[in-house]
Amino acid sequence: MLSNDRYRTVYHGTTLFAAKLIQQNGIWIEAQRLRTDFGQGFYVTFSREQAKSWSYFRAKNKQLSPHILNLLNLTESDYLNHPDTKIPAYLAFSVDLHALRRLQGRIFPLPHEVKWQLNKDAWKDFVKTSRKGIKHGYDFVYGPVWSGHFNSTGEIKASPFKEQLSFHNNRALHCLSSPMIIKLPPKKWMNSSEFKNHDQEAFISEIGKNLMIISTMKEKQAYSFIKKYLITHSFSDLHFHETALYWAFSIFYQSKRIWIDEYERCLDSFIQL
Repeated sequence: MLSNDRYRTVYHGTTLFAAKLIQQNGIWIEAQRLRTDFGQGFYVTFSREQAKSWSYFRAKNKQLSPHILNLLNLTESDYLNHPDTKIPAYLAFSVDLHALRRLQGRIFPLPHEVKWQLNKDAWKDFVKTSRKGIKHGYDFVYGPVWSGHFNSTGEIKASPFKEQLSFHNNRALHCLSSPMIIKLPPKKWMNSSEFKNHDQEAFISEIGKNLMIISTMKEKQAYSFIKKYLITHSFSDLHFHETALYWAFSIFYQSKRIWIDEYERCLDSFIQL
């Protein structure tokens, strides 16, 4: 559950480009993605390792809201070719949890906690609604991360230990202070052509199906395209936080263009939550 301590350190995994932008200009809620686990907001974690992993993920998937580019008067090419977009980094903040708890929030237990079974269905419904782009009225939300894919029964499932805290307006953001940027070294990506388990194989299969839908590829070409991508890109459980459709866009376009808005517009058509 959410800590009862007064002050805690929380982390936001991103790129050096975005970290500098946040430190210099503050956090723009309106520029965050709409269709996320708890809705449009600024997401942090109490886990430094989780944030570091997400930093490497973001450096490999250089997507940014076109709204931010407009605010910065940058072209898509300016952003994609900026050297700081390739550098993984995370922000460390101090969060005043006592002040945060005085706001209107929604707190879900984590899957390893005793109250999870009583709250699991409510969490699923909340994530389904948020992923459809339907807004809620909470200042903040805390709970487990959606694993991003469906299990064998067709239900969404929560990551066992990954948690997230989301801030949805300026009242909540005022509980964050002292942002500090920590740059990370480049990471060597290992060949992941051999998948570890059935869940990963099933997820790759879903990516292939979505890749065929958003492109003109046939089945053999789509899976060859994915295999080529995995030669130089690691694929771990972290990646399951995003949908198969997200990875179809990522693998198809990679860093050649910004496609995140197009992806979100396609969600209703391609996935059934």
